[in-house]
Amino acid sequence: AATSMQFPFEQLANIGGTARIAIDLDENGSLSDAAVLSSSGRARLDRSALDAVRASTYQAATVNGHAVGGRYIVEVVLDPSSGVH
Repeated sequence: AATSMQFPFEQLANIGGTARIAIDLDENGSLSDAAVLSSSGRARLDRSALDAVRASTYQAATVNGHAVGGRYIVEVVLDPSSGVH
């Protein structure tokens, strides 16, 4: 799920980066945990990436027709010109 968020300081300073976030979903698609797997190199941007994945909604994967939880890796691109992708 894509989320658009604004980062005034980072946008004004033209700072961006990419963070990889590990997320754990339950069988309902609810987020049970999120953690930075690979940093953008800036703690403030990593926190913004975590906020973005926590604000997003997800759908659980299915195996043999049954919803299952699991761990997924989400790449969050923090682009000062357009927000989060």
